[in-house]
Amino acid sequence: MGASGDTAPSPDQAVDLAEFISLLGKLRAWAGQPSYRSLAKRVGPLLRPAQVVSPSTLVDAFKPGRRRLDIDLVVAIVKALGLDEAAVSRWRAACIAAHANAKTGPVGVFRQLPADLATFTGRTRELAQLMDAVAEDGPRTVVVSAIEGMAGVGKTRLAVHAAHELVRAGRCTDVQLYVDLRGFDAELSPADPGAVLDGFLRQLGVAAQRIPDGLDQRAAMFRDRLEGKNALILLDNAADDRQVRDLIPASPTCLVLITSRRTLAALEGASFHLLDVLAPPDALDLLARIAGADRVAAESSSAKQIVEACGYLPLAVSLAASRLRSRPAWRLADFAERIGEAGLVSASVGRRSVRAVFDLSVAGLEDPLRRFFLAAGLFPGGDFTAQAAAALADVGVGAARQMLEQLQDEHLLQQNTPARYAFHDLLRTYARELASEESAGYTDLGALTRLFDHYRYTTAVAMDLIEPATRERRPRVTRPDTEAQEFADRAEALGWLQTERPNLLAVAARAASCGLAAHVSQFSHIAWRFLHDHGHHRDALELHALAVTVTRASGDRRGLTNALRFSGLAYERLGMLQEALAAFEQARTLCEDPGDLAAILEGLGNVNVLMCRYARAAEYFDQALALWQSLGRMLGIGNNLGNLGITTFHLGRYGTAHDYLLRALAVHEDHGYPTSQTQALIWLGIVGERTGNHVGAAEHLNRALELAQTHGLPGFESDALEVRGRVRLAQGHSDQALADLLRSLEIRGQHLNQPNMCNSLLALGALYQRQREYDRALDHLGRALETARDVGTPAGECAALTGLGEALAALGKTSSALDHHRRALELARKVGDPYWLARTREGLGAALCTDGHESQGVRQLRIAHDSYNRIGVPDAERVEAHLTERQGRLRSG
Repeated sequence: MGASGDTAPSPDQAVDLAEFISLLGKLRAWAGQPSYRSLAKRVGPLLRPAQVVSPSTLVDAFKPGRRRLDIDLVVAIVKALGLDEAAVSRWRAACIAAHANAKTGPVGVFRQLPADLATFTGRTRELAQLMDAVAEDGPRTVVVSAIEGMAGVGKTRLAVHAAHELVRAGRCTDVQLYVDLRGFDAELSPADPGAVLDGFLRQLGVAAQRIPDGLDQRAAMFRDRLEGKNALILLDNAADDRQVRDLIPASPTCLVLITSRRTLAALEGASFHLLDVLAPPDALDLLARIAGADRVAAESSSAKQIVEACGYLPLAVSLAASRLRSRPAWRLADFAERIGEAGLVSASVGRRSVRAVFDLSVAGLEDPLRRFFLAAGLFPGGDFTAQAAAALADVGVGAARQMLEQLQDEHLLQQNTPARYAFHDLLRTYARELASEESAGYTDLGALTRLFDHYRYTTAVAMDLIEPATRERRPRVTRPDTEAQEFADRAEALGWLQTERPNLLAVAARAASCGLAAHVSQFSHIAWRFLHDHGHHRDALELHALAVTVTRASGDRRGLTNALRFSGLAYERLGMLQEALAAFEQARTLCEDPGDLAAILEGLGNVNVLMCRYARAAEYFDQALALWQSLGRMLGIGNNLGNLGITTFHLGRYGTAHDYLLRALAVHEDHGYPTSQTQALIWLGIVGERTGNHVGAAEHLNRALELAQTHGLPGFESDALEVRGRVRLAQGHSDQALADLLRSLEIRGQHLNQPNMCNSLLALGALYQRQREYDRALDHLGRALETARDVGTPAGECAALTGLGEALAALGKTSSALDHHRRALELARKVGDPYWLARTREGLGAALCTDGHESQGVRQLRIAHDSYNRIGVPDAERVEAHLTERQGRLRSG
């Protein structure tokens, strides 16, 4: 019972997100209308892992008009409002259903099996074998069944039918996932397992910013999400066992169906089902179901000739039957004769017979639909929308939708997810070959150019909604003649970019192969910030490498300059600092535009900060600031004021750093730049932490965290959490600090932010050391050291060596501790940060005193004390206390 004594509202009546959110509000009222602040305090510890939730996050969750909700957050909210586990499960299921029913919900749905075909026939023995393989009660491991066979033999039809039979029998009712792995596509590369997991996790309700970039991390999260779920995963068209291994959950409650043209014998524990062509009676039954039973019965001899000529191959029989169905006046005898004239023989079940059936199927299409089919076949990506097909065929979107449905009716297209269409790989190859034969490439280029224009313009429109502050620095793209796609808001634009990301790369690659350098260059320029801010750094490198190649070949100097700059940004985020420097330096050599040069100088400055070359970094930032000021570009001015603040911080000038950062924050607040505003607040928090102003630091960091979460900035969210965790540790709030630091590490692992991952590991090492959990401390500090060395950040290496030295000293391993501290001091001298020079001396001095070298140790401690005082940090008090203690011991001794 709630505060009012009434029964809690039930979520079962919610048919969409609007109704679900309304009921969530009623549940809050039922629970006594707790304030968002008090509710946030209850919700945070219930999340996995525990974290701090801002009141504004909860306000957004209850706000009408949202297009999606974080399911984990919803579960924590309803738990915090006092519901038991059974009720929580109902609310979770209702949230999932509301997303599935939403007109503009998350990408994909939980029950996403392709439709079961009413014309499915035969395969009685194979279906029984499949059902027997999954019927074992209480399996100890996940059940995996692999269906193997040649192209067009009906593997997907059987798998889909079996899946629906299982669901109808009450199996796998929680989750059904489907993906086409494109293992044998002539044009497209096989689907990347990491990209597939990204899609699955989104469909399972994981927020985009929480999805890891690493394959192992994504696979682990996928297994965790499906643990205990009655789930079915259909992996269609697998290339080999390596492609599917990470897509198989671990829970024995799950079932996996796989189709492939290759044997997957290397999959341990799987059952294998080799599919052959249809038996002649089943082939006739399939022909009758589609073309009409009466016609087949009336001309049974001709019907037998037709299915025999099709080699009893289901795909060929289906296409032949569809052609007959659309031509009711045709006699089967005439059709059989036409197939015979194509030169088929009964033993031909391969490409030759399929090509002949394809020819007959397409030849019967009305001319506009035939041209549309050929144009759609040119699409270079995976599945596509009516808008993309309309651009290729140069027709309206409404007409495109109508023709896509017609092609689906003719079995020439398939629709596996709502409003998205795809070709069977054999049909796609056929359509492209036929288009090439008939157009000699001329029409193809025109159609593809329209498609490129569509993607370029739509990406630009989406980016203007997502990043309006940087619009002036992106290329302006002319609206294409074809119907343009519109977005209702930022969330819808971001959803389109996330869904179309694989197609964007495929489209850019096709544009490059067509020699359209301007398109590729502009794709790179328009999409770079989306890829950068949302952690798609590998994709970014792939796109920018294409742009580098085509702009260099075409002599587009400015395009090449920008492509190299964007490559440098991606390299920097991946911790490939030498490659980043090389890319930025090449760009600077080519650069002729002052705005581009300022951005390149910023990039060089940032890489030099990571490499601890602070004086050099400051020179780059000063030059960039001067250029931005001459151009009147406020975002650039604010960013470089902040950059100078960061650099002077590392040089030990904290007052100057604070002033720079305050000026940067004012610029960003005045001109509405939330991303840069978040960064300035984080660094103000870092300055406060270093100078002992923990209360002020926490205020800045809380604001930064709220901005990062509101605007979907996972990188800055992790930064704010890490620094706030350190501040909380300094304030003695170890549990809260641990929650912040673990969440920060999780986000950084997801987005492969190697330089900053080192910082999270360092902070966790310090926390465990404070709690005297030295084994954990050594583990995290050792990982931090390895990461710092991989990336090439001396400051991180210096901090890790210092922490390791202190942990080893606490364990009595003074010889090893001294070795670590001496190496840290040597590095600190190269780094040039006065704080770390003092900090490493402090660590070395303490270790020397512990090892019995009192005079040497005290000398190092006094130098550290004086250095701390010089730069004005409270660490001097800690060293002074240490020195006083040593002197007291000497007197008493």
